[in-house]
Amino acid sequence: MSKTQEETNIRVPEGYVLAPVTIDLEEMRNLFGFNPQTIKRERYLQKQIQSGKNINGQRYNPDGLGFKLQPIQYTKNGSLRYYTKDVVNYIADHQQPSPEENLKVGSA
Repeated sequence: MSKTQEETNIRVPEGYVLAPVTIDLEEMRNLFGFNPQTIKRERYLQKQIQSGKNINGQRYNPDGLGFKLQPIQYTKNGSLRYYTKDVVNYIADHQQPSPEENLKVGSA
């Protein structure tokens, strides 16, 4: 059973929310918009590549979250969980400037 913010002894500044340490694929969909099926497919393809199997004709992004981050599997049913800080760092590393920001940089 997970503790709520009030049940923990961690002091959180006013206006902030204590984020969970790990999140599963469904929480990742709700918080960040990642499709769980895409992450599972990327992990499957990564295992196929590592075992030396032929994946010709299959499109994949070797820079995707399923390829880059290692999940934590500590539940009995084997559900995938990731550290929240790793997901946030992955998003920050892969953000691109918006077209409006590109225009501002180009004109300055």
